[in-house]
Amino acid sequence: QDRLSSMDIVTMSLSTVGGVDSYCFEEVLGEAGLNSLTTYSGRAIENSYGVHPSAITLRFHRHWVRVEGMELRAKSHDVGTRMSETWEFKQGDEVAAPMAYPFSKTNLMTGRLPVRSTGKGFVDKVEWQFPKDFCLEHIVLHGYVTPKAVSTPAHGSLGRLG
Repeated sequence: QDRLSSMDIVTMSLSTVGGVDSYCFEEVLGEAGLNSLTTYSGRAIENSYGVHPSAITLRFHRHWVRVEGMELRAKSHDVGTRMSETWEFKQGDEVAAPMAYPFSKTNLMTGRLPVRSTGKGFVDKVEWQFPKDFCLEHIVLHGYVTPKAVSTPAHGSLGRLG
């Protein structure tokens, strides 16, 4: 799969970096994420453990997005000690929305979590803000996406842009 950043669609940045190299970050948004459910390689996007708070930022270069839901999958090896169970999700300049999920070794995947929004506009930046560490293998975003050159949104699965 081509990386989304190589097509200048999205750039992912972390407040501090542990885990995979930065050129692999966008793979977390791919069909299987950094690890498939059947083949485990131990790869994940992670902050530098112990450096708090931590954040993940996605910038969309060619599209406006409106996120209505998300799915997250934590890294099984580190989930018990290194995955925040609470975080805030922010779209553009909106007020951050508090979110939570009880991650554990037997509960790695959130399923679709609704995102509470404080606005109705489209944005080109979304951000997760974690009070502690994070270790994620897969992120899927659900909502609306439209090219920046078009003013009418189209419904879709944002995490599968590539």
